[in-house]
Amino acid sequence: MALPSTDGHRCRQRTSPSGVRYSDHPHSGKIQDAPRAGQRYDVVVPHLSGSSLATIPAELLQSLSAPGGGQVALVIGAGCSRGAPTSIPLAGELSRDVEHQLVLNGRLQANQCQDPSDLAALATLVFQLCGNSQAELVQCFPIARMRLAKPNPGYKLLVALMAEGAVSHVLSLNFDLAVQNAAAELGVDISTVATVNEPVPVRAASIASE
Repeated sequence: MALPSTDGHRCRQRTSPSGVRYSDHPHSGKIQDAPRAGQRYDVVVPHLSGSSLATIPAELLQSLSAPGGGQVALVIGAGCSRGAPTSIPLAGELSRDVEHQLVLNGRLQANQCQDPSDLAALATLVFQLCGNSQAELVQCFPIARMRLAKPNPGYKLLVALMAEGAVSHVLSLNFDLAVQNAAAELGVDISTVATVNEPVPVRAASIASE
């Protein structure tokens, strides 16, 4: 079905088997609406031409649409949180800010860290100087900003793929909670593994299909 859009273009709307409504729009990649009664969420995705679709490997398409649910797991890093409105700094920028704060706090001397943009090196140095603890380093992180990170369109699309069963698992290497916040904003229930030795949930349908 063709729908008018706010910028004068027209988009096509379709509903997936699970009831998620998608709109193909030629100039938009954002999820625009919050959940409403009787509807989980609306997703607006960029219009993909035939040539764009041809670049997706057949094996990946097959895994995404596998019987019983997708067999694709994604590993995401800091670049996913760089885009607005999440806007979390990359490791180098974060490390420089933390190093500067540690110097102001008197925990480090100026230029004591050879490369302030190397977060791993900075963490190692703090660990060595602060009684085998990195607490002083972590306290300089923008913790509230990371905890309350507003999900960008990429995170919302990721959660939509998880809700549809196309993506089975996501391993985040980030400090922020943008994935969890995207799920909460869209009304999607996801399981989170955040402690050592906690079992990773696996769909029964995926086990049965093996």
